[in-house]
Amino acid sequence: MDEFTANGVSRKMLIMVVMTHLHRDHVGWTCVQQDGKYTSNVPERPLLDERQGLGVSITRGAASRFPNAPSCVWPLAELGLVEFMQGKTDPEP
Repeated sequence: MDEFTANGVSRKMLIMVVMTHLHRDHVGWTCVQQDGKYTSNVPERPLLDERQGLGVSITRGAASRFPNAPSCVWPLAELGLVEFMQGKTDPEP
């Protein structure tokens, strides 16, 4: 969010966030923890991801494969801010 702000982009300007994969440098900014609860940095905006990455990371047994999931991904799902893309996500050759 600091880089957005530094470049003149406010939270309110964000229409949606598309997560293509779940590396911390891509999703680590999406949530903040305040008073022991997670809140989204992009309130009321759906976050989209291909089903394989986010869908797999939401399963609680996946924390070892996606160590950032408990703090950066699961809260988004619990807040109801996740929508899955439908259909094929790879570009046509």
